[in-house]
Amino acid sequence: MQQALDWILGNAIPIIGGTILFVGILAVIVLASRQSGKDNEKASESNDPTKGE
Repeated sequence: MQQALDWILGNAIPIIGGTILFVGILAVIVLASRQSGKDNEKASESNDPTKGE
């Protein structure tokens, strides 16, 4: 038990840093995906041949 606690305390900074990095990368991917979806929606609306009938 003490060895596990010592390992966790000894590696807390890399674990926290890795978690923050992972969450940050995931957030960027999600935001880029949402923005891409919005751009595709706008492009499809402007190219809609049935618009104006």
